[in-house]
Amino acid sequence: MAMRERPRAPLVLNSLERAILERQVRRHRVASALSERSRVVPRCAERMLSNSVASELGLNEHTVGKGRRCLGISMTARLAKVALAGRVA
Repeated sequence: MAMRERPRAPLVLNSLERAILERQVRRHRVASALSERSRVVPRCAERMLSNSVASELGLNEHTVGKGRRCLGISMTARLAKVALAGRVA
């Protein structure tokens, strides 16, 4: 029997947010944790389950959940910093 995850608030990304996350993944000088989260969030926005995202990216389910929470919740604040500073702080 497959385990079901508990319901989560939908994570919605617009085209600007998606482009910034894709850019973070491609950057060479970015922290590995930020790069991982930048790969996780768009897949979570496609309503994929955490265990599916984890197996696709080769990560632990807890890492995916943490990435969803950390970057998903503070997306608007981070994007505001990008617009002001030209980079993610």
